[in-house]
Amino acid sequence: MVKKICLYCGSSFEVPNKRKDTAKYCCKSCYDKAQSKQVTYACEWCGKLVTRKLSLYQKNKHHFCSIKCVGLWNSERTNTHVTKKCIICGKEYSVKRNEAEKSVTCSIECQGNGKVNIEWVKTLVIGVAVA
Repeated sequence: MVKKICLYCGSSFEVPNKRKDTAKYCCKSCYDKAQSKQVTYACEWCGKLVTRKLSLYQKNKHHFCSIKCVGLWNSERTNTHVTKKCIICGKEYSVKRNEAEKSVTCSIECQGNGKVNIEWVKTLVIGVAVA
């Protein structure tokens, strides 16, 4: 038997070893009360107050009021751009990570002014010799 602490009332209770990782409540009454218990929290992105079931709140490390706020939070905290150096003017510019491999110039002007030969770019970027 393993001793556990009830997540609802805080009392100590014992469970068989096979339930040591899954048991959370000392009785059905505490389980039922915990399921209906509500918690109010502030959205981590916009600050809006939201009321949800305690069980839903406990499932996640971060808490938001909507899918929109989750998306905005994720987009800010993940670095989706990389810095590259233009092969025509030498200026550093920012480009989306998924477009970085194909991008070699900082602007349309550099792209037109340099009359970039794609085979020359492959040689420069990849190191493939042009025949």
